[in-house]
Amino acid sequence: MAGAETGSVKCHEDLVVGVLRKCKIFKHISTAGLMEIAGFVTPVRFTRGSYIFRRGDPADILYIVQDGLVKLHIGSPSGKYLTLAIVSVGDTLNGSALSLESHFMTAQAMNDTALLRIGKVDFSAMMKKHPSIAVEIIRLTSRRLKVECERVMDMQKGDVERRLAYCLLSLAAKLGTTLLITREELASFAGTTTETTIRMVSKLKKKGIVAGSSRRGQIAISDLAKLQVLVGSGTLMNHLN
Repeated sequence: MAGAETGSVKCHEDLVVGVLRKCKIFKHISTAGLMEIAGFVTPVRFTRGSYIFRRGDPADILYIVQDGLVKLHIGSPSGKYLTLAIVSVGDTLNGSALSLESHFMTAQAMNDTALLRIGKVDFSAMMKKHPSIAVEIIRLTSRRLKVECERVMDMQKGDVERRLAYCLLSLAAKLGTTLLITREELASFAGTTTETTIRMVSKLKKKGIVAGSSRRGQIAISDLAKLQVLVGSGTLMNHLN
């Protein structure tokens, strides 16, 4: 019985280390270092639609996605919100927020999601021991800021079709060509209305870029090359990864 428990603990540790290895902020950490970090990790689960943290909540825990999808968004008192990012396995939800007192955005599970959590005190100690973690957080934050600036510029241009294509391409770079995302969620990510998104997706279907799907909450991209041409950015796939 004790042997079974030991094997279970080892399996859990291997799974955690595997996720940490996919996390960009730990890219320069050795296997031994990842195993040490794994000792401070607590796995947690959230059901679809539940909030992991809300804007204004204390920023005292680092979250890393182990399985599932999480959207990071900001909202207004009127109930409208804009999705800033959709993150998946190996992504952090809030690495930059830990340098602040509270969260500046909201994290919500898009499906049943498994996360790894590390307390702020423990994570601060890790950064002191492994300064490369802090460097990678700065690099990751800068990259995300660049993408967001480009997206805001696109919103100002008013080209909804190109903006929607940009969002689909960025999601495909992370999640593959079959996207489990509703039209409402895609509209929030593109900064437009659900009605406009439905109309634009139908237009992309006629162009052969998006395939028809009988499943609600799913969008299948059938031609990435055409989508890339529509976006008109040869470097997009590189700086999103």
